[in-house]
Amino acid sequence: MFDELCRELDAHPAFSRSHSWRSGGLTGDALEAARADIAARTEERERQIWKDEAEWYFRSLGPDATPEEITDRVLGFIRDNRHEYLGSLGPDLLRVQEDLFDTVDEVLIGLGLEKLTEAQRIRMGIVLEEAHKNAAMHGNLRDPGRTIETHLEVVLGRTAADVVACVTVIDEGTGFDFECVPDPTDPEHINLATGRGLKLCRELSRGMRLDSPGNTIHVWDTVGQM
Repeated sequence: MFDELCRELDAHPAFSRSHSWRSGGLTGDALEAARADIAARTEERERQIWKDEAEWYFRSLGPDATPEEITDRVLGFIRDNRHEYLGSLGPDLLRVQEDLFDTVDEVLIGLGLEKLTEAQRIRMGIVLEEAHKNAAMHGNLRDPGRTIETHLEVVLGRTAADVVACVTVIDEGTGFDFECVPDPTDPEHINLATGRGLKLCRELSRGMRLDSPGNTIHVWDTVGQM
């Protein structure tokens, strides 16, 4: 799986730094408490969250919105509502994201390069939030007993000498057909609870790929250059 991606990125075979995280998989009392917390949310509240998300998403597409406003609005909205989306799994996934940033920084420093900029952290943060949210909600159906695996590979391009961070998120769901996901920029789809996260992942990263049956997503971006 990753070997194929390395060939696609023309990565140097002698340089690769990897790390993995596992979230969820709760058992016993912790699992029951997490399920009760999720069940306590009303359907009406959830519909309002989706409506709010759709509204800021379309406002973000406006011609007057600056990139800074868009990223701040998107990341702020997601993190303000992460408990609604992810329940008790939210803080765990946030720790994974911060740990992932620190791991990338360690590799960059080891190569004699600067750490991730704030802009890179925000952009990668949005992509990770959306990938994790999709895995937890649409893949694992918000079941805290299921797991989400996050894998990081930092590779060096063979020719351009770009340092590329590749993140893979795997859930335990049955997958989906990517071609059937509606276009979230179509006003007719404004109230649909699907599509926006994948579009953000695609637009805010250098590349994105979904593996069959659809429960594995790879996203990658340049984080430095030798």
